[in-house]
Amino acid sequence: MDYLERKNSFDFILYLDWLKNTLSKKSFIDTDMINYPNGLDENDIKNISLLSEFYFYISGYAKKNYIMPRKVEYGEYFIIEFNNNIYKLCFDIGQGASFYISEYKDKEISDLIDIKDVLNNKVSIKALKHDRALNDFKSNALKLYNDGIPFEYIENAIIELSDSIKEKGNSRNRKK
Repeated sequence: MDYLERKNSFDFILYLDWLKNTLSKKSFIDTDMINYPNGLDENDIKNISLLSEFYFYISGYAKKNYIMPRKVEYGEYFIIEFNNNIYKLCFDIGQGASFYISEYKDKEISDLIDIKDVLNNKVSIKALKHDRALNDFKSNALKLYNDGIPFEYIENAIIELSDSIKEKGNSRNRKK
């Protein structure tokens, strides 16, 4: 299911209103709260259970716009902005999957996802450039094939390129 289908699967605006109101009273919302519903009403429980749907919706938008999630030891997260506040929207894997949203207090804010852009289905300039470059790459690979280079050679060249890029990425991450 792509993120536009997800958007239609629940009322996104109502959900954002609930998030805004709830986050103004609590510092975070976690799907594990459902297991300990002290002080939660039916609406809160229903909306907390939709946090995973919200995460995957944002994840779909991010993928479309080449925004990679930030990786942490047991999961990943996106930085989102709505209602003039910045939040960390997380997916953690421990003994089970857990989703949570909390205020983001770190000073580093790159690849911020503005909920207004999500609502308007905005495609970033970066995404348009990346799409164009990847389409050129695909066209060049197809041209090689049409020029008689066997598929296996093209595939091996792409695998070698991929391995080289991964190694550069790994060495870049080790330097940080």
